[in-house]
Amino acid sequence: VSVNLKDRGAREPLTTAAVHDELHYVLVRKYGEVIAIEFAYSFMENVEIFKDDPDFEIFERVLCGHVHPDLYRDQIEMLQALEKCCNAKAVSPSPAMNAEPVRQRGQVLISMLEAILRTMFPEKSDEMHNSLRRTLDAAINSTPAITRKALPDCVWIDELFHETKEGDQTLFVEEV
Repeated sequence: VSVNLKDRGAREPLTTAAVHDELHYVLVRKYGEVIAIEFAYSFMENVEIFKDDPDFEIFERVLCGHVHPDLYRDQIEMLQALEKCCNAKAVSPSPAMNAEPVRQRGQVLISMLEAILRTMFPEKSDEMHNSLRRTLDAAINSTPAITRKALPDCVWIDELFHETKEGDQTLFVEEV
């Protein structure tokens, strides 16, 4: 659905109605009219069940017309900009430090990441920035690959922004 909407968005303004139409079109094409209606009902029930997940929450709000469909695209662009800023401020391990030579990977100092977040989100309260820091700490603790063999006080940028095939993201990305 999102791929078709991206193509459509290039040709015409994206609206809630366009999202509804595209979702209906995809379901009917894939399952047929009768099963598509049953699937849509089940689908919306599951969106409601999982709306604690930020992606489901946004999708549900788009389908209900509470937020504009461009919000999802803006979210992706914002995360890409954040990752780009982190890569621009990446630190390089010295050759003497047995860093992983197999692939070029960027690391960013946690303090630099916090400064980037404060710059990108100046309107967020100190409480919200503290929440981001706690979530970063939780992500580091729950996903050891984020700091494995990294420089002291650094995180691997690609691991921090990693997304699985199923679309699962790190706790940090979910919080941002």
